[in-house]
Amino acid sequence: ELVPCGVGKGDPEKLADAALDIQKERRRKAKNGELSINQLEDFDEIWIVFDTDVLAPEKLNNGVQYAESKGIKVAHSEPCFEYWLLLHSADGYTTAPMKKCAEVKPYLQDAFGWPSYDKSLATAKQLIPPLVTKGNLATAIKASKRVRSHHQDAGSPLRANPSTDVDYLIDSINDAVSVANKL
Repeated sequence: ELVPCGVGKGDPEKLADAALDIQKERRRKAKNGELSINQLEDFDEIWIVFDTDVLAPEKLNNGVQYAESKGIKVAHSEPCFEYWLLLHSADGYTTAPMKKCAEVKPYLQDAFGWPSYDKSLATAKQLIPPLVTKGNLATAIKASKRVRSHHQDAGSPLRANPSTDVDYLIDSINDAVSVANKL
C-alpha cells in the first residue's frame, strides 16, 4: 500500500513529520477498529521522495539526517524527480550538472521525443505510463547505479548533481511484491 502525501515543498524534515503523522493516525485507526479491509495496521517501511533543487544544502542535509534518525528512508532526486524520469530512456543517461528542473526538461524532451513537458496532471497522465514499463524501469535502475558509480569514481560529494535514489525505493517495492509482479 502506498500512501501519497504532498507537503513541505520538498523539505525532508517536514515530509518526515507528515509521514510520522500518517503512521500515528494509522495506528490510532487500527486500535479503534476503523481500518478498511485493504489497510494494514502498520507500514513495513516509510519513504519520503523529494526534489533537491528547492532546498538550501544545509536544510537538505539536516532534513535527510532527521528523517533517517526517525527510521524513514529517503529517495531524493537532484535536482528534481524529472531526472529519474530521464533515466528511463536508453538515450537519457547524463551526468551533466543541472541546477534546476528547467535544465532537465530539454534532456527529457529529447530523450523521449516529446514536444514539451510540464508538471501538470494532464501531462503526467500521458507521459508516466510508458515510463513505468518493466523494461524502462530496469533501464532507469541500471542508469541510477551507473550515475552513482560515476560520482563515486569522480569523488563527488554525497547527493551529487545530478543523481537519484528513487531506484532504492523501486528495489524495496520489488522485494515486497509477488514473484509474478517483480521486475
